[in-house]
Amino acid sequence: MKNSYIPIEFLQIFPKETQLKVKILTTIFQSTTGHQIGYLVKYSNLDRKTIYKYIKEINEVSIKQFKKDAILLSDKKQYYFAMTKSEFLTLRFLIFETTFIIELINLFMRSSTVNITKFCIENYISENALKQQIKAINSLLVNFDLEFKTRKGFLYLSGTEHKIRYFLSTFFWRIYRGFKWPFFQLEKSKVKETLSLIYPNIGVDVNKQEVPLYLLAVSILRAKSKNLILEEILPPYTNSFYENFSNESIKTLVTNYHLPTSEIKFIILFLHIFPEYLLSKDNTSILEQLSIYKNNSYLSILNFLDFVNKKHKEWKINSHKGQQFLSILISSRIFVDIFNDTYFNIYELNLIYHSQQEFPNLLPSIAANLKEYDSNISEAELKSLVFKYAQAYIYAFPPQSFEPLIKILLIADTPIYIETILVNRIKSVLSEKFNVSISTSDQSDDFDFIIATGIVNHSLLKSKILFVYPHLPVKDIVNIISTCENVLNKKNVLKN
Repeated sequence: MKNSYIPIEFLQIFPKETQLKVKILTTIFQSTTGHQIGYLVKYSNLDRKTIYKYIKEINEVSIKQFKKDAILLSDKKQYYFAMTKSEFLTLRFLIFETTFIIELINLFMRSSTVNITKFCIENYISENALKQQIKAINSLLVNFDLEFKTRKGFLYLSGTEHKIRYFLSTFFWRIYRGFKWPFFQLEKSKVKETLSLIYPNIGVDVNKQEVPLYLLAVSILRAKSKNLILEEILPPYTNSFYENFSNESIKTLVTNYHLPTSEIKFIILFLHIFPEYLLSKDNTSILEQLSIYKNNSYLSILNFLDFVNKKHKEWKINSHKGQQFLSILISSRIFVDIFNDTYFNIYELNLIYHSQQEFPNLLPSIAANLKEYDSNISEAELKSLVFKYAQAYIYAFPPQSFEPLIKILLIADTPIYIETILVNRIKSVLSEKFNVSISTSDQSDDFDFIIATGIVNHSLLKSKILFVYPHLPVKDIVNIISTCENVLNKKNVLKN
């Protein structure tokens, strides 16, 4: 299986000028010292005049909102961000709001179609400009198996309803990140009260409420606009989840929002994609329902648990972290059962993308296990399941555990307690990136290289040796890391 988990960049659906403004704002915000104009020219591939114009327009938005400039020029001629992260995120969505894209996507919260001529007149854009932007949006929507289409002067969003809702929730979350409630048709406090009734333990952590709130709000608005979930596309255990749910919570959804049964079933189902929700439930009961109504999903979870147990024999599923891992695994499987080949999450995180760059054996190893268990699994489902199971795995275990083992022999001319400190120091330096073992017995001949603080036995002199100081100065640490990288690269070449 190829490592092909490319981050989904929502920025691409906005007009080019907006993309460039946000990129300039973001790179200046992320810099600790600021950037000179020469760097910004090279980074953005724009001329100086255009960059000056964009910085001026960014500051105009900032002055309107915060009464001060966001980007300042230092005495060293470096542009730097002079505000907080929350102000940066606010400024970012305000720039997005200057475009017609937000309004366009918002219309599909309360309608199935948009009148193209009417929309263009109201938003002062040409129909040709709208059509060009729709092409850009569709290049992103393909990842959701969705597409904007036109018919007889109307624009509509083609695709299955549950994926449309996941796209809309993801879009609004990545734009607003909880800093603004974008669903003006709904009172946030009322939606929040509803969520607390159907998902009681979410109230423990206020920060974890926002994404479920977005998903709930999107579902309510789409249902109220008669864009309904088709019950037959939901996993076969949906009815069981519904029947085991609190009647009072169901009454709340019916009373507050007049939702049909299929919609309530979907809302109950999507709660199960949050591991925190499952932590408040009985994992054994959930697994039993999966085993009865979708046995291959149940067996998929058991197979992966067996895979993990064989690799980490000391690991205990009955521990607190073990139960958390199991909750993540179950929620991951349920997510794939609902959304099929949608392989990314709503959060703007690129953990798996970065993991596949740093640890190239992680995803192929998990994929090989899944294919060995189920040789008939489709490529689309495999990709999605590997993505979700990998997230569960790196929650509990180091991602480098699938990488080739680098064996180091440490020869120290120091007292044993200093030798032990040195071993621990080397491990702490390497453990974030490498799968290493360190031996201190010079009788061993099974090693990739030697780290030595003094004289080395004559018989070992032909081996690769790094001489270091016992206190490991920065230069020694850099040399150790560089040597490990070379060893790892050679082992991966041989493996492939």
